[in-house]
Amino acid sequence: MLGKLYVENLVARRVSVSMGEVEAYYNKTKKQHVRNTRELLILRFSFASLDTARLVRKKLDRVTSPADDGGFSGIIAEFKPTRELVDEIKIKKTIRTQLLRRRGSPVTVGPLSVGGGYAVFHLLKVYEKGTTKEQIHVQEKLRNQLVAMKSHAVRSSLVDSLKVKYGGHEKK
Repeated sequence: MLGKLYVENLVARRVSVSMGEVEAYYNKTKKQHVRNTRELLILRFSFASLDTARLVRKKLDRVTSPADDGGFSGIIAEFKPTRELVDEIKIKKTIRTQLLRRRGSPVTVGPLSVGGGYAVFHLLKVYEKGTTKEQIHVQEKLRNQLVAMKSHAVRSSLVDSLKVKYGGHEKK
């Protein structure tokens, strides 16, 4: 048990993955990152107050486009929404219908009662099934894969060198 912990500690200290490595791995495996379903990139604004949620909804409806420097970026800076990429299937049908009603136009849905608070959803982009996912949407998964591959290689090398040095006694 202590030996395993020691090896895992050594592996953790010796393995690192840079963003450059993630980018190179993404470019090498780009064709594997295809969407199986339509995905929606949305901003999720969360509020404790219904009045605040309604105010933000009105502000979002007045903004003509995300490129509108004054309005849209001001709303983002003030209310700090989360940016979420969600499979179309995982969104309630009523919300999905509202989000997809005006193809290409900015769409805002809400306020909706969510977990003791209120949420307003703003659609940024629709990614169709069969399109390639951008690096930003898969980079954490790729980083984890690279760490796992490097860890395996380092672990194997360490175990082999320890066996040579200490005369690896195997269980029978």
